[in-house]
Amino acid sequence: MKIIIPFLQFLFVLFVLPCTNTIKAQIEILNPDTLVIQNVAYFDECYSVHIKNTLDSMFLFDWRFDIPEELIPYIRKDIHDFNNGWISSIDSNCGFDRPNHFEPLSESAVWICVWLIDIIPTDQFHLVDSIRLEFLAHPDCDLVVAETSFIAGQLSSTNKLTQKPISVFPNPVKSDLYIVDLPIQKYNYQILSLDGAIMQSGLLHGEEITFNFDEFGYFILKLQSKDQLFSSRFIKL
Repeated sequence: MKIIIPFLQFLFVLFVLPCTNTIKAQIEILNPDTLVIQNVAYFDECYSVHIKNTLDSMFLFDWRFDIPEELIPYIRKDIHDFNNGWISSIDSNCGFDRPNHFEPLSESAVWICVWLIDIIPTDQFHLVDSIRLEFLAHPDCDLVVAETSFIAGQLSSTNKLTQKPISVFPNPVKSDLYIVDLPIQKYNYQILSLDGAIMQSGLLHGEEITFNFDEFGYFILKLQSKDQLFSSRFIKL
């Protein structure tokens, strides 16, 4: 037994570790900077994660957007990989048998866009530091070959915003939505679906918004000035 154990350890070092290191070296992230998420209304940012296949063989990989469960109600994302286009409905393409084919010794990029559909509570914002975009060896979803992390931005800008409800009419509405008793300021606006998709956005002119999308149902209107955030739900027919 005393002879067998050292011999097994020798075999592990000789055969298993080199294979593991080779896989983990397959993808190199060329811009390893952390990705900052600011806890402010209408935060919307896209990042390009540049990666390289460092070896002279084809490599198949999947990806995973690893986010704490507590942040799911506040954060939405779109990911653009090699062969699936923009994806927002899933947090990983692992298990769908549509891996990304990474050519030998080549470079490419995976795009990820992140936006907030609501300001994250202060006592949960630190969880942003746990968000990762992971690259996985296909089909082994448990083997992370590379990853890039997000970090929480400063909280100061969040604390300056005063959040208030507003009234809109008509509600339900067909084409033009009017905002009631809105203080005179410059406002950016967003119209969001209940699952966080941005349906329309822009600079508010006056107190009227004319829709440029055809979908109907329940939506959220958000207006932001330099120091105030207004929101209201409405039904579009």
